[in-house]
Amino acid sequence: MIYKSKGQSSLELLMVVGLALVILVPSTILFVNYAQNTATEVSVSQINLIGQRLLNTASEMKGAGSNSWTTLEINFPENVIDMTIFNSVNETDLIILYDTPSGHSELVFFGTRFRLDNGTTSCEGYCSVNVTPGVNSIRVASHSTGVSIKKVS
Repeated sequence: MIYKSKGQSSLELLMVVGLALVILVPSTILFVNYAQNTATEVSVSQINLIGQRLLNTASEMKGAGSNSWTTLEINFPENVIDMTIFNSVNETDLIILYDTPSGHSELVFFGTRFRLDNGTTSCEGYCSVNVTPGVNSIRVASHSTGVSIKKVS
C-alpha cells in the first residue's frame, strides 16, 4: 500500500498556485496597459474632432461675413489642460494641450489664413481660450479682423 504524505500534497498545491500566478500576473499587466493606451487613443481622437470642428466653424463664420456667430456645446475630455491660439505673420494655429500617461502633449491644427483671437485680446503670439474638461460653450464669431473663439458661461 502506498501512502501519500501530507507534505507532498502541500507541495503540489503550491506548484499549482505558483503556475496560476505566473500566468495571471503578466496577463493582468498586459490588460491594464492595453486599457490605458485605448483610453488615451479615444481621448486624442475626440480632441482631434474638436479641433477640426472649431476650425471648420471658424471658416464658415468668416465666409458668412462680419458679425456672424454661432455657439457650440463641446464636451472636452478629462485630460484636456488648455486650448491656445497662436498667430504668426502668415498663418494662425489652434493648439490643444492635453495630459497623457507619459506627460503633456499637444495637438496642433494648422492652416487658417485669417486671424483668430480669444475674444478679449488681439492674440499677438499666444493667447489662451481657457477651456476646462467637460461641457464648454464656445462662441465662434467673425469680425472685421478675423474670427474669435471664446468660452462663454
